[in-house]
Amino acid sequence: MSPKSAPAPKQAIFIKAFHSINIIALIFMTASGLQIYNANPVFGGRAGWHFPKEIL
Repeated sequence: MSPKSAPAPKQAIFIKAFHSINIIALIFMTASGLQIYNANPVFGGRAGWHFPKEIL
């Protein structure tokens, strides 16, 4: 008689799908945050990098 292998848990597919969705969401949120960061004039904006007059 051959030993039976343990059945794969049903949650594994759900967890893999959930992690995949989280990775995609993380990429989108990071890209959005970088767009917000780059649009801020203090950090360069469209005019390029510059220091605020209050600091200099």
